[in-house]
Amino acid sequence: MKLKILYTNDLHSRFEEFARIASAIEEQRDDKTLILDAGDNADFSRLETEGTNGRISSALLNRMGYTARVFGNNEGFAGKENTRITAETSDCPVITCNMYDLEGKKFDFLKDAITLNVSGIRILIIGVTAPLNVFYRLFGIEVKDPEQEVLSSCRT
Repeated sequence: MKLKILYTNDLHSRFEEFARIASAIEEQRDDKTLILDAGDNADFSRLETEGTNGRISSALLNRMGYTARVFGNNEGFAGKENTRITAETSDCPVITCNMYDLEGKKFDFLKDAITLNVSGIRILIIGVTAPLNVFYRLFGIEVKDPEQEVLSSCRT
């Protein structure tokens, strides 16, 4: 079986690129295609992203039919509330296993991992984000060591 994985990474709210990306996805998509975003899709330095609390990012990924997305540092730097809004307006799962609040509680709007079934093949997707805590803590977020969190996610 052939599995196609299309992914974006570090788009940083470059909305002018989304039409080209959407066209490429449509040309390649079939029933064995996963479309993933590996983080930093949203960049809150863009007026459109900041003004919609991240909803614009979700709306674009929703329209293009993404399978799942991971939060990168730019989504985390937006703070807990914008992170929640972005995740809750995503039609696809938001997977980030190592992001917590400052009290050590996992965010209920993030999944550690998902398991997909594509043509009878089970696929595990685990998401992590970079532990840039000097910045995250300013926004009420703690990001733990990715390797340890992946190992912990796999045990549960």
